Amino acid sequence: MDNDTINYIIKRLLKNADYAAEEAAKEPDNEFNIGIRQGYWQVLDTIKSEFMVADYDLKECGLDIDLDRKYMIGK
Repeated sequence: MDNDTINYIIKRLLKNADYAAEEAAKEPDNEFNIGIRQGYWQVLDTIKSEFMVADYDLKECGLDIDLDRKYMIGK
């Protein structure tokens, strides 16, 4: 798998995570939506950590952001 494909997949995950965060914000008492948001955060955080260890360009794939602030604390 080349970097372009990896970057595309990560950007799709980020887009889906943004949608999950929006849905969770609409209904803060909906545990299902909150769980989906947390799941995306956990996956993206794991990928970001592994990319950092591998010295992968986080900016290129869109992971050069504060995932905790964006998906767990709020924008």
